[in-house]
Amino acid sequence: MLSFIIIYLLYIKSSTKLPPGPISWPLIGYISCLGTDAFRKIQQLNKIYGDIVSFQVLGKTIIILYNYDLINEAANENRSKVGRYTMTVNDLLAENSGISNYDTPKALEMRRALLRLIHNNIKTAEEHEGTKLHPIILQNIINAQINELIRQLRIRQGKPVNILHSQFARKLFDIEEILQKHKTVRQLIDSNVGDIYNSDSLLCQLINDSKLNLNKNDISRLSFELMAAGTDTTSLTLTWACDYLTRAPPKESFKLSSDVIDMIHRWASVVPLSLPHIARESFKLKNYYIPKSSILIYNLYAVHNSQLKKLINTEQKSDEIQESDKPIPFSLGSRSCPGARIATILIEQILTAINQEFLIQNITQSPFQTIRPGNQESLTPFGITRTPHKSMYIFVTKLNGSRRTSI
Repeated sequence: MLSFIIIYLLYIKSSTKLPPGPISWPLIGYISCLGTDAFRKIQQLNKIYGDIVSFQVLGKTIIILYNYDLINEAANENRSKVGRYTMTVNDLLAENSGISNYDTPKALEMRRALLRLIHNNIKTAEEHEGTKLHPIILQNIINAQINELIRQLRIRQGKPVNILHSQFARKLFDIEEILQKHKTVRQLIDSNVGDIYNSDSLLCQLINDSKLNLNKNDISRLSFELMAAGTDTTSLTLTWACDYLTRAPPKESFKLSSDVIDMIHRWASVVPLSLPHIARESFKLKNYYIPKSSILIYNLYAVHNSQLKKLINTEQKSDEIQESDKPIPFSLGSRSCPGARIATILIEQILTAINQEFLIQNITQSPFQTIRPGNQESLTPFGITRTPHKSMYIFVTKLNGSRRTSI
């Protein structure tokens, strides 16, 4: 009988074994992840405890995943067991509306509808390329802004340019309206509902979906999320791209292939810890117990740095790279970024246009300064997004390249 009890207790212990991690203080938990040096501390835990780490914070279990295989197993193989964690500050703003901060049936249905619309609109745009406007991204407007960007950079040749504060960024990403945050968007929605209903916008298509039955709060929050989610991340990716291209060997910066864009995403890790997820139910992950309601953090920064270490000095092409070595800037699984395809189109078009015309120099560093994992200095090392520390560049017209014509 005693042997049975011992075996049973050992079985229970092994089946509920949490991933390793630092000792947590009673009530407050592991306080090192709450300070200004939190991001660096989180990266150090990987070196001490391995690729899956757990600790307690204010009574909540935090699980951090540091490699592709673990994130893929959680996000895809256990996709029905993992949902979006509701962040308190966003909850106060969103008032239970929108898709980015909730795991409710309504939020999930709105997300599915948005993904369908994006897919169908991009497919339609590709089928009618050159004959009509892209329904979502209004390709002729984007082209006009890219041409204006090139013109302005030609005028400013030899003079420092701050990418994030350029007029192009403000026009392309509507930064000045985004800065007004939720209040301004809500006012615009309330006063212009009729115009939205009668437009061809993606938002209008969502509003007119009778299955969703959206109210004003839903419309307001969706407007904010559709603009804000792409504004910060896309503009920061472009800034990180400039940082990368000033360091890249000439052969890389001369032709902007998909392989180079993948390296830019690895270098940037614009959303380094993704958005937090929650375990809808308990499950096992690499023989560790993931309790229900625990918070899962996908450490994309660690994944990308690991990939950089492996790929930085190789000549591998994209079709030769293993799935686990491909960048995941938009995360994985059912709660990955729904606007990934739109963002990819924008980033590729803008970077291709710049790269065809200019060599980029960072005025605060030597040309082709080393690209190595962990060397990405950041002005904001911990937060939802990462901003490069150095953002002043000079754009020099290429002498040996064919001059770019307007799109």
